[in-house]
Order: sequence, then C-alpha cells, then structure tokens
Amino acid sequence: RAFTTTVLDWALLPFALGLALTLYTVASALELPYAAVMGAAAGTFAIALWYGWSRAGRKLGRKQKVRKELEQQEQKDRDKA
Repeated sequence: RAFTTTVLDWALLPFALGLALTLYTVASALELPYAAVMGAAAGTFAIALWYGWSRAGRKLGRKQKVRKELEQQEQKDRDKA
C-alpha cells in the first residue's frame, strides 16, 4: 500500500504541470492578461490541494504520537508544580 501511494503521489506532479501549461496555453491564445500567472496559480493550487489535503488527513506516526504524549505529560507536570 505504501509503495502504491508513493508512486501515485509522484504521478500527480506531471499532471499538475500539464494542467498549468494547458491553462497558460489557453490564456495566451485568448490573449488574456497575466497568462503566466494564471497557469502558475493553477499548478500551485493543484499541488497544494493534492499534497496538502493528503498530508492533513494523515494520522500521526508512532514517533509523533510519543512526542505529543511526552509534551502533554510535561505540561501536566509543569501545571502541578
């Protein structure tokens, strides 16, 4: 499962680049102002949405869980003192 997820994550990059270039080409053909900015914004938005959404939905790993628990315990100890 992890291998497939990694491969598919990398496969989204060329798709986002293609989306950005397509939007840039269409905006240039229509002679819209800021065609390059529109293309770059579309690519950035796609990457942020795909990769950001997946990172936001991930569960904490074992190390992060332990670190979080230790920080909570330290905070409780400080509050008691």
